[in-house]
Parts: sequence; structure tokens; C-alpha cells
Amino acid sequence: MPPRRTASIVVITAILADLPWAAYRVRVQLRVRKWFCRNRSCHCRIFTERLPTIAAPWARRTLRLAQRLVALGMALGGTAGVHLGHQWDVAVSRNTLLRLLRRQPVPSLLPPQSSC
Repeated sequence: MPPRRTASIVVITAILADLPWAAYRVRVQLRVRKWFCRNRSCHCRIFTERLPTIAAPWARRTLRLAQRLVALGMALGGTAGVHLGHQWDVAVSRNTLLRLLRRQPVPSLLPPQSSC
């Protein structure tokens, strides 16, 4: 049974950080709806709208910013990535860059082939 009764419109208090616009830091505030399920056997009683193209559930930054930070960490690493991030007006720590890199899946590498 699909959820039908709207609980409320909730303003998320965890505001998302986004890529800077010109010299300004950008924060995104989202409004999402919540629903209650009337089916008593349903293990999820409350449903909230998801925005998969904007942010992951419980994220503190948008997907665009997260992808940029991963690329920054891949290219430069921790400390150098922080220095370039500050030049781009993106506040990030070296630990955050390294944590984002650790969360990435390990690329599968093919064994080297001999040409003989």
C-alpha cells in the first residue's frame, strides 16, 4: 500500500554546501515532504523524499561538490588539495579529502601482459 497521508513539510536543518558561485560560498536549503505508512506490517513507518541527483541521504554537501572534492583529492592529495581548495573558495580539510578518497571503490586492475 503506498503511503498517502502527508505528515508535514520539513525544512532540513542540515544545509548542504555547494560549489562556490563567483566569490560567494553557496549553501542549499531544501524542503522535503514526509509521509506515514498506514500498513501496520510495514517496517518503514515514515518515508521522506529523496533527491538522488542533488545529494545522498544524510549528506552535508551536494553531489557536485563531493565529486569535485574527490577529483581534487585524487589529483593532489591531502595538504596540496586543501591549498588549492582554498584558492577555489572551498573550505575543506585534508582529512576530509582523504576520507572521501577512502570511500571510493578500488579500481580493478588487469594483470600486466607480456608481449613475447
